[in-house]
Amino acid sequence: MVPQLTSKVDNLRPAFGFDDISLAPGTDTADPSDVDLSQTFCGVPLAVPIIASAMDAVVSPTTAGLLHKLGSLACINLEGLWFRYDDPLPHFAAIRAAAKGDIQELFAKLYAEPVKESLIAQRIAEIHASGSPAMIAATPQAIGKFGDAIIKGGADLLVIQSQVSSARHIATGYAPLELADFVKRSSIPVAVGNTTNAEAAYSLMEQGAAAIFVGVGPGNACTTREVLGIG
Repeated sequence: MVPQLTSKVDNLRPAFGFDDISLAPGTDTADPSDVDLSQTFCGVPLAVPIIASAMDAVVSPTTAGLLHKLGSLACINLEGLWFRYDDPLPHFAAIRAAAKGDIQELFAKLYAEPVKESLIAQRIAEIHASGSPAMIAATPQAIGKFGDAIIKGGADLLVIQSQVSSARHIATGYAPLELADFVKRSSIPVAVGNTTNAEAAYSLMEQGAAAIFVGVGPGNACTTREVLGIG
C-alpha cells in the first residue's frame, strides 16, 4: 500500500530567491586583506569555499584538478558523459557544434548510452592524478545501483542529488534508496541535496547526511523552480 501524505497546500508560505535578499554590512567592518574565507567541507580543506556544479559543461577530471589548485572543489556528475564514454571529448565537440534545433535530439542520443561501472574507478583515478579529491554526484536511483562501486573506486566525497531531496521518498515503480542504511555502510561522507525547508533538512541530518545543500534553481541550466511553480 502506498503511504498517504497529508497535503500542506493550506499552509503556503513565502519563498525567497537570491534576487529577493541582500547582504547588508554589519556594525563592524574589516579590511579585505584581513578576511579569511577558508573552510573545511566534509573533511576537505578549502581556501576558497566554492564547489563547482556537477555539470558536464563545468567539471571534468582536468578542471577538478585546476579548481582544487585554486583552493576550491569540483563535483563531477556520475550520470554525465564522462561515465558513459571512454572518450567523451568528441561528443562534447558535437554538442558545441550542434544547431539549436538539433540539440535535444543529440542529447537524447548521447545520454541513451548507459553509465559504465568500469569507468567509475578510472575517472576517480584521473581526478586524483590531477591533484584533487574526488567528489561524485548522482541521483538516488543511480546511487542505489552504483553507490558501492563509487566508494570502492576510491571517491572521497559523495553527493546524492535530486531536484528536491527528502528523508522519505514515495515511489511504486521502483525501490527508493534507503538513505540511512546507505549512509551507515558508507566509508566516505555523504552530502544530500537539494532541500528547501528546515523540517526536510533536519530529517536528512537525522538520516546521517554529512552536509545539506539548501535551495533550488534556477541556475545556468536548472529549471527546478519553474517545474515546481516557485519561480
